[in-house]
Amino acid sequence: MFRARKPLYSLFCGCKRLPFAAGVTAAFLILSLFSLPGCKGSDTPQKHTVTVNVKVLTDFIPSVLFITGNQRSLGLWDAEGLRLSRSGPSSFNVTFDTDNRNLSFKFTTGSWWQEGIDTTYSRRKNYIFDIKQDTVINLVINSWSRKTRNGYPELDTDILLPGTPFLALTSPWKFSSSDSPEFALPGYNDSGWVSVQSQIDEQTEKIGWKGKGWFRFGFYIPSELKGKTVALRINHLGASRLYYNGRLFQSSGETGDAGNEYAPRQNRVWRAFTFDSTDFHLFAVRYVNLEWESTRPAGFSSGFMIYIKDADSMFSEVYENTKSNIREQLIFSLIPLILFFFHLILFSFNRNQRQNLYFALSLLGFAGITFFNYQRYIEYEPSIILLYYKLNALSIAMAIFFGLLTSFSLSYKRLPKRWIIYFSIFLTISITGFLFPVNQTLGMINYIFFGFTAIDIIYSGLRKDRLNLGGSWIMFLGFMALFFFVVLQILIDYNVIRSFFGARMIFVYGFISLTVFMSVFISYNYALINKNLAKQLDNVNELSKKTLEQEKINSALELESRLISLENERKSKELESARQLQLSLLPLNFPGSEHLDIYAGMETASEVGGDYYDFFSKDDSGLICVTGDATGHGLKAGNMVMTVKGMLNIINPGADLGSMLSEINYAVRRMNLKQLYMSLSLIRIRGNSAEIACAGMPPVFIFRSDPGEIELIVQKSMPAGGVKSFPYKSYRTGFNAGDIIVSVTDGVTELFNKEGEMLGQEKIARTIKETHLLSAEEITKHLFSLVSDWAGDAGIKDDMTVMVIKKLS
Repeated sequence: MFRARKPLYSLFCGCKRLPFAAGVTAAFLILSLFSLPGCKGSDTPQKHTVTVNVKVLTDFIPSVLFITGNQRSLGLWDAEGLRLSRSGPSSFNVTFDTDNRNLSFKFTTGSWWQEGIDTTYSRRKNYIFDIKQDTVINLVINSWSRKTRNGYPELDTDILLPGTPFLALTSPWKFSSSDSPEFALPGYNDSGWVSVQSQIDEQTEKIGWKGKGWFRFGFYIPSELKGKTVALRINHLGASRLYYNGRLFQSSGETGDAGNEYAPRQNRVWRAFTFDSTDFHLFAVRYVNLEWESTRPAGFSSGFMIYIKDADSMFSEVYENTKSNIREQLIFSLIPLILFFFHLILFSFNRNQRQNLYFALSLLGFAGITFFNYQRYIEYEPSIILLYYKLNALSIAMAIFFGLLTSFSLSYKRLPKRWIIYFSIFLTISITGFLFPVNQTLGMINYIFFGFTAIDIIYSGLRKDRLNLGGSWIMFLGFMALFFFVVLQILIDYNVIRSFFGARMIFVYGFISLTVFMSVFISYNYALINKNLAKQLDNVNELSKKTLEQEKINSALELESRLISLENERKSKELESARQLQLSLLPLNFPGSEHLDIYAGMETASEVGGDYYDFFSKDDSGLICVTGDATGHGLKAGNMVMTVKGMLNIINPGADLGSMLSEINYAVRRMNLKQLYMSLSLIRIRGNSAEIACAGMPPVFIFRSDPGEIELIVQKSMPAGGVKSFPYKSYRTGFNAGDIIVSVTDGVTELFNKEGEMLGQEKIARTIKETHLLSAEEITKHLFSLVSDWAGDAGIKDDMTVMVIKKLS
């Protein structure tokens, strides 16, 4: 089926409270990794000016040249994004602003038919640059992706070569919403029509698309193609009449123009097409799609596509694909369907083994997924195709829900109460999937549903008090195999990885793996039961009190060992969470200008502390630089840092720094965090002055370029939250060219070497003085080098943070 965007979904469109809550939390974390892979911090992006100079080194010099790319000023991949100015006979340039560091773009002559490329970029790749500052980019165009003649596209003879990918005639088409039989004639003047792409997904507003219109594609062919036969297919979800050089070549569906009722049809047939012997050729399409607004949310294109490929290999390919699809549909649908009846019969023989009933219903869902997945790519009627999408979504939800119940029945004596929640989700997905039009949101909901059930199945299978059925680990491995193939399917659907051996439906192998493991589990379970019965009959008279006591001791030791392992795992996870939280609170970039050079660094200890640095700049209040150190370790320290960071974001930045510390102290004290405090240094830089205020922090070092000495700013004060009220003061001083301000946490000044000696302030001051001519980053690195040399084999016991602010002019 013709899809202009990503597939909707090839596959998806009695417990203790504390462990389950932990499982739900883990589910949220894992799902957030899938749904927010590209999430970044909230720092305001910086704008930079980019100048692009282009030299065209081809015989063909276009009259106009456009640049289009991944931001609004470049047209968001519109072929006529931003026009370049001509700076010479074969030279062009353009200047624009960007706040996107990852700049990606291409050059066109006004349509995607013809792209400019150099020797290092193929037609299918973009120019990609990392913009960190104002940048000048010089490029050359050595060739063009396709040929043109007299302003029209010219087809290549490559389309006759076996194995060559099909040619998609996406642009440049001309569009008119009017209707006249003359529009099909080659001699008709369409110069006043709008240039579009045939899919028109991103151009519906631009062309005023109302569901009907004429499209014309004029092109030239070389002499080698005259009279040659190729395979041609027009693909859409509406109805069309395709004219070639004024003659009706193919109708697909009923457009409703000749008194007939509108009847859309999905065309899946490749037809033999022979080029005329003329130089100039024309495709004209009368296209109607009245349901485009309702089908577009599902990922279907509003327009159409015409494909051309060499006839011999195409028809052979169609035959092989059809044969393969029918074979795979039968195999992967019949296997779970047969096993559905098998497990249903097993349940009828033994009603106590509910897992057979649940697994049978899950297999029925699997059979539906496979059948409808293949069937929707075979059907011609759009309404039936959309019905298959809905039935596929229902099958997915059914397979997921009853697969979860299968796992529950293998892990619990009775279904945990949360099964009702999952049933409600399953019911909601099923009902809304049928009541509302097909859309990609339903596929994403099934992704999320699958993610939560996968986490729950893993959690249930690893519970220490799970139901100990013989061979349950086999089923657990079966579910792991299913999850593996499903994740592969998701990555393939979103083009993260390539498909294996050309197969797009990888998930079916997960279903097959699960059924194989289930069969092994049943065989193993019955064999284990018989074996245990025989063993019990042989050994029942030999059991003694000593043996029983020894088994109790062994069980206790095993339980103790597992508890220790779980506790160590919990502590490791908490430590890593604290470390990630600490690092996530730090800014991604350092503020700077032609007057200031700023750099900060942090080294974390094995026991995560609460060191923190940040920068704030609002209105004309100047730049406020913050270093801090929360008492304690782990998540508690991280929570304190998060709290103070939030306060700094809402406190009036223009206020006196001492007053700001007083507000923070009062708020932290009111929170009653018990033994949690926050040491802070606030430094405001405004023009040639600096304001400093500290709360329980080491002295601030100021290097004076004149006379070249170090000044220590010592402010004896309590950390924030230490007392209810404390008179914090701020110190104001000049800050001239060449001056340097250094703020450190106590992890630096109170660092001990292996002899038990403290680093102190003198060695830090000497290092600053010796490196004052270097950049802020280099001074920071020298200070950390001093710390590393001093600590030696003793290592660091506390986090260390260094911030360097250097006045340039």
